[in-house]
Amino acid sequence: MKLKFSQKNDKVDVKIVEKDNTEIEFSYVKMIDRIYNDESIEEPIIEGDFSSEEESSILSLISEMSKNVESIFQRTEEDILNSEASK
Repeated sequence: MKLKFSQKNDKVDVKIVEKDNTEIEFSYVKMIDRIYNDESIEEPIIEGDFSSEEESSILSLISEMSKNVESIFQRTEEDILNSEASK
Protein backbone atom coordinates (compact mmCIF):
# COMPACT_ATOMS: atom_id res chain seq x y z
CA MET A 1 0.00 0.00 0.00
CA LYS A 2 1.29 3.42 -0.90
CA LEU A 3 0.02 6.85 0.08
CA LYS A 4 0.48 10.10 -1.82
CA PHE A 5 0.60 13.37 0.12
CA SER A 6 0.16 16.63 -1.81
CA GLN A 7 0.10 20.17 -0.47
CA LYS A 8 -0.76 23.35 -2.33
CA ASN A 9 -1.62 26.67 -0.69
CA ASP A 10 -1.93 25.06 2.77
CA LYS A 11 -4.41 22.45 1.47
CA VAL A 12 -3.23 18.89 2.11
CA ASP A 13 -4.61 16.05 0.01
CA VAL A 14 -3.97 12.35 0.67
CA LYS A 15 -4.61 9.62 -1.90
CA ILE A 16 -4.11 5.88 -1.92
CA VAL A 17 -1.98 4.78 -4.87
CA GLU A 18 -3.13 1.48 -6.34
CA LYS A 19 -0.75 -1.15 -7.77
CA ASP A 20 -1.54 0.08 -11.30
CA ASN A 21 -0.62 3.65 -10.16
CA THR A 22 -4.19 4.91 -10.23
CA GLU A 23 -5.13 7.08 -7.26
CA ILE A 24 -8.23 6.78 -5.13
CA GLU A 25 -9.59 9.04 -2.41
CA PHE A 26 -8.19 8.33 1.03
CA SER A 27 -10.33 6.71 3.69
CA TYR A 28 -9.21 4.78 6.76
CA VAL A 29 -11.32 1.79 5.74
CA LYS A 30 -9.67 1.65 2.31
CA MET A 31 -6.23 2.13 3.87
CA ILE A 32 -6.74 -0.76 6.30
CA ASP A 33 -8.08 -2.94 3.48
CA ARG A 34 -5.00 -2.22 1.34
CA ILE A 35 -2.64 -2.84 4.27
CA TYR A 36 -4.38 -6.16 4.99
CA ASN A 37 -4.28 -7.29 1.37
CA ASP A 38 -0.77 -6.02 0.54
CA GLU A 39 0.72 -6.87 3.97
CA SER A 40 3.05 -3.87 3.69
CA ILE A 41 3.29 -0.11 3.44
CA GLU A 42 5.59 1.43 0.84
CA GLU A 43 7.45 4.71 1.11
CA PRO A 44 4.98 7.53 0.37
CA ILE A 45 4.96 9.99 -2.49
CA ILE A 46 5.30 13.54 -1.12
CA GLU A 47 4.62 16.49 -3.42
CA GLY A 48 4.10 20.19 -3.02
CA ASP A 49 4.67 22.83 -0.39
CA PHE A 50 5.63 20.69 2.62
CA SER A 51 8.33 22.02 4.91
CA SER A 52 11.30 19.75 5.57
CA GLU A 53 9.91 19.14 9.08
CA GLU A 54 6.51 18.14 7.72
CA GLU A 55 8.09 15.84 5.15
CA SER A 56 10.29 14.26 7.81
CA SER A 57 7.26 13.76 10.06
CA ILE A 58 5.31 12.02 7.26
CA LEU A 59 8.25 9.74 6.45
CA SER A 60 8.72 8.90 10.13
CA LEU A 61 5.03 8.08 10.59
CA ILE A 62 4.92 5.84 7.50
CA SER A 63 8.15 4.11 8.53
CA GLU A 64 6.76 3.37 12.00
CA MET A 65 3.49 2.11 10.52
CA SER A 66 5.40 -0.11 8.10
CA LYS A 67 7.42 -1.71 10.91
CA ASN A 68 4.26 -2.40 12.89
CA VAL A 69 2.44 -3.89 9.91
CA GLU A 70 5.36 -6.18 9.08
CA SER A 71 5.50 -7.27 12.72
CA ILE A 72 1.78 -8.09 12.78
CA PHE A 73 1.94 -10.22 9.64
CA GLN A 74 5.13 -11.93 10.77
CA ARG A 75 3.51 -12.91 14.08
CA THR A 76 0.42 -14.13 12.24
CA GLU A 77 2.50 -16.36 9.97
CA GLU A 78 4.45 -17.69 12.97
CA ASP A 79 1.19 -18.41 14.83
CA ILE A 80 -0.13 -20.37 11.84
CA LEU A 81 3.07 -22.40 11.54
CA ASN A 82 3.13 -23.10 15.28
CA SER A 83 -0.52 -24.13 15.22
CA GLU A 84 0.04 -26.52 12.33
CA ALA A 85 3.15 -27.98 13.97
CA SER A 86 1.24 -28.75 17.17
CA LYS A 87 -1.37 -30.86 15.35
